[in-house]
Amino acid sequence: MPANPFASDIAARLYAEGRPDYSQLVADITRKITGIESPVELAVDIGSGTGISTMAIAARAETVVGIEPSQAMRERAMPADNVSYRRGSAEQQPVEDQSCDLLSVGSALHWFDQERFLAEASRVAKPEAWLVVYDHWFTGRMQDHDGFGQWARDVYLSTYPSPPRDRSWRPPDDLGDWRHMGWESYDQPVPFSADQLATYLLTQSNLQTVIERGDKTEKQLRSWLMHELAPFFADDPVAVFMFGGFVACHRRAA
Repeated sequence: MPANPFASDIAARLYAEGRPDYSQLVADITRKITGIESPVELAVDIGSGTGISTMAIAARAETVVGIEPSQAMRERAMPADNVSYRRGSAEQQPVEDQSCDLLSVGSALHWFDQERFLAEASRVAKPEAWLVVYDHWFTGRMQDHDGFGQWARDVYLSTYPSPPRDRSWRPPDDLGDWRHMGWESYDQPVPFSADQLATYLLTQSNLQTVIERGDKTEKQLRSWLMHELAPFFADDPVAVFMFGGFVACHRRAA
């Protein structure tokens, strides 16, 4: 699998500043599909980053552990009374055997060794535990401006292509020991100023890879983005951009 493009201090700072919060959307859908009303004993969020995905399950468990390999991400993770963050990976989780009632993965499964992750998830999960996988992405669409989508494809991604990752999994699939129980997609409109959109785009793996390699600095990329984005904000300092996502819920056999 590719190296983690989000491990640096720069990535963690930009991620904390620039990523839209989708946690309430995911929390509502998770509750609807799983039917979990009373908090379970232990939930684990794998690839927790700065904690957006962890907050999505914070109300579903008495104790929540976010597992994240990057110290920089853990240091900037969102706090909550019942949440702690630990160093670890999807393939090697610092969690006891058959201890978890709920596991979640938010916008990270495509970076995992999925076979090893599923084996590890089966190790730590109790019988009838839930595995909730959610993703959240930028659609490249701007409300009331079709030209932005063309720019996103033909300029932005053409100049800075996305690094390889495993996109083979799709939400309806069963996952080894885990049986698919339901899924739901969602749309999220997000208002951005030009500077806020530039900060968000700087969190994406394509630009983080460029910064990590030393090809361009954060300042150089932001300057390029602000120049490119200026025409789309000529009539209004704030515009609405569309994000999408899904929540897929799986359950382990008794």
